[in-house]
Amino acid sequence: MPVGSRWGRSFAASSFETFCRIKSSIVAIKNENDNLSLARALVVAVATLEKDPDRRYIRDGGDLQRRKAFVLCRQADVNLEKGATYENI
Repeated sequence: MPVGSRWGRSFAASSFETFCRIKSSIVAIKNENDNLSLARALVVAVATLEKDPDRRYIRDGGDLQRRKAFVLCRQADVNLEKGATYENI
């Protein structure tokens, strides 16, 4: 008797990081101790929705994602030095 799809069995033993790498619909935001996780997530979402030509590089993290997160915070006049709160969302 069938027990489910092939993917369900193969993902059951994998780690969360492996699962996120395989699934293109999931973007894991890497925290680099800069308290910009919320801004980074918003930057990735906007780049994906607007089909930004650099969205692949933005999804991968790194300097471009960080710079765009800083610009977003400046434009929104939000200071995330101590982390984000519900007010920032």
